[in-house]
Amino acid sequence: MRLASRKSPLLMIVLFLLLPSVSKANPKVYLTSCCGEGATVSIVDGMMLMEMSFMPAGSGTTAVAIGPDNMTGYFGLNENGQSVVEEVDTMMGMVMMTFPAGNGAAAIAITPDGSTGYIANKNDGSVTVFDTATGTVKANLPVLAGGMCLDAGVSPDGSKAYAVCQITPAGKPAQSVLAVIANNQLSKVISLPGTKAFPGNNLLAITPDGTRAYIAGISTASQTGYAAVDLTKERVLHFFALSGMSYGLAVHPMFPDVLFSSGAGVLNYIDAKTGQIQGSTSLGNSGKGGVVPYMGGMRVAVASVDDDLLAVVDNTDGRLASSISVGAMPQRVVISDNEMISLAGTTYTTVVHEFDAVTGQWLMDFEAGTAPAGVAISPDGSMAYVVDQGMPGSGSGSGLMALDLMMMGQRQWRIPMAGASSVAIRPDGRMVYLGSSSGAIGVINPQKGIRSKTISLGSISGSPSLATSADNKTLYAAYTQAGGGNVLSVIATSTNRVTATIALGGVASAAGPFLALSPDGTKGYVSLMGQSEIAIVDLVHQQVLENVNVGSGVYPGCIAVHPNGMSAYIVANTGVLVLDLASNTVTGTIAVSGSPQNVAFTTDGSMAYVSVAQGNAVVIDTAIDRVIEQLPAANTVGVTISAK
Repeated sequence: MRLASRKSPLLMIVLFLLLPSVSKANPKVYLTSCCGEGATVSIVDGMMLMEMSFMPAGSGTTAVAIGPDNMTGYFGLNENGQSVVEEVDTMMGMVMMTFPAGNGAAAIAITPDGSTGYIANKNDGSVTVFDTATGTVKANLPVLAGGMCLDAGVSPDGSKAYAVCQITPAGKPAQSVLAVIANNQLSKVISLPGTKAFPGNNLLAITPDGTRAYIAGISTASQTGYAAVDLTKERVLHFFALSGMSYGLAVHPMFPDVLFSSGAGVLNYIDAKTGQIQGSTSLGNSGKGGVVPYMGGMRVAVASVDDDLLAVVDNTDGRLASSISVGAMPQRVVISDNEMISLAGTTYTTVVHEFDAVTGQWLMDFEAGTAPAGVAISPDGSMAYVVDQGMPGSGSGSGLMALDLMMMGQRQWRIPMAGASSVAIRPDGRMVYLGSSSGAIGVINPQKGIRSKTISLGSISGSPSLATSADNKTLYAAYTQAGGGNVLSVIATSTNRVTATIALGGVASAAGPFLALSPDGTKGYVSLMGQSEIAIVDLVHQQVLENVNVGSGVYPGCIAVHPNGMSAYIVANTGVLVLDLASNTVTGTIAVSGSPQNVAFTTDGSMAYVSVAQGNAVVIDTAIDRVIEQLPAANTVGVTISAK
């Protein structure tokens, strides 16, 4: 029976202390999720500057808020096609109440007394007003029919709420407004400048005295900048052009004439009266998200959308003080009044599931970027190295991330690499190899978290499949050359040079080839999907021994060899193939519900775990070659099992 998947800080600490005694001798199974089915809200300890837990957020959310009690969080989610609000205890990581409200929540704002919430709805251009105590919807207020409301805020005295909304008619300039709400009614709609779509939804900043509002991300045909609004007279004062896009704005809590602006890779300090940039701090490659000052404005937290981080800037010296790893593509960050808790809403996080390999019990989930694929575990079982393929078009790049399994999956480092797709680790744990569809293999020093060398395979099609020899001396890479031929390259790990390339024949296919080694390291098995064959390679003499046909219309994928060396399991479009390695024949096919993706044997060979897309991961009893259990892990891609 799987434990509740919500990752409570207190629960995770208890599990962290208890699980070693429950399953200390058992190896672990790690399955990477796919398909965007795992977005999260990251819960960050504001004092320790680290993520202490996360909670699931379905397909992702930017609508997060914290009540004035400093513990109650509000998440706007979409569950089974219905818009709901979850009211959660952020300390316990528990959902206290779920109620239908809103229509595609983009932002939530809570009144200072905690009694009322306002939802900016991106699906229909409306604002929903709800009672936080009961979850009762007080009003649904249309602002721009057919448009989007993207951000919301509340006046310091709680008497008014504001929402930034926009509509972009086909072939026409965008129209943007600031809606003013009082007594659960729409009291005023203020037209805003700008003719282009907003770049995000961290748009609204209100001064501590409630007299001014600033709207980020406003663009005309020739300029981009922000607008200043007089909230007393309810009119636009001025549009200020900036040299670059302002993705988010915040007002300095002590000096309201100073604005913090999140740009592309930079935090700018702006004179609110003149619009002049007074200084800036580099955020590296990202930024572009929400920005929140705290500690009286001495520090600022910025959601770094493309780096999966919250960047913390120290304003006393203008330096980047800390980078906090959170879920993938964080868009909005909010901080409690006592500054103990922060929430970061993410839009495309996926996870690694950890199970006990003997009992099949779920143990824990770890955030793992936007599109985790392969995963390798250090020999001592303390670290997981996860390939994140990145999300196309998002700016969230591919690479390799290291997760500390002894610290509940805390990310230790991330190394970017274009086209990252596969990973292998030396048995001694001293080097990790990251394969790329660009034809490169990154040689990673896991202790230092750096890429020390790059091995070139030349021009290739698709992704290389990697495996290391038991003596640590050789790295093997199976791949398709740009000309269409499948090959197996032999690489000396001492020099990081290709010493031999073995032709496997065949043509390029939709995926693969995929490689596995025999336990004694004398043979390699390479699945050739395009020709429905398994190439059996003599690694000692570096020659192909035989090509085994697995059947017409059967397309073999990932392959794993049983620890006894007598059989292999191969995932295919028809199920999991059983290959007898004495006769080199397929002796059966194990039916799997869904699309099997990868397979791994337990160290004793008694069971095999199979990752499955469009279905749940399964456990196979190898004595009878039959599925004996489905795991509560849907849409998984990579799978590996720790040695201990």
